[in-house]
Amino acid sequence: MSDTRQQVIDEVADRILALRRDHPTRVGIDGHSAAGKTTLADELAATLRDRTGRTVLRVSIDHFKRHVDLRTRYPAGSPESYYAEMFDVEAVRDELLAPLGPGGTRRYRTQIMDVSGRTRIDDGVRIAPDDAILVADGGFLQKPALAPH
Repeated sequence: MSDTRQQVIDEVADRILALRRDHPTRVGIDGHSAAGKTTLADELAATLRDRTGRTVLRVSIDHFKRHVDLRTRYPAGSPESYYAEMFDVEAVRDELLAPLGPGGTRRYRTQIMDVSGRTRIDDGVRIAPDDAILVADGGFLQKPALAPH
């Protein structure tokens, strides 16, 4: 990794660590496919873990896909299907973001579906401490339904 890249990641980590909330801090790395979201989120999470004793949660929204059999409103493979049907936005909100937000239970899931969107995954519910930091990557994290979270 270049020195400049690490300097930027260090600066972002400093800003995240300076935030004080009464609930976990939620950080989203958004962007189009193959933009490097996962790589950046992994590097940021590693830097945060090196700099704090706080729990750092690392989640990819790719594990919150809607089952392929439920993606029927638009033609398969279309941009509309990808935007509107690929991800289970309600599950992202209800199983990950809201529980870690203000007034949330801190009981969250890291995944509900395999990356192919064909096999449900239930790896159980986890409990986050109030000062945890969530670093999540995925496309369309800025959707209106997720914006409040």
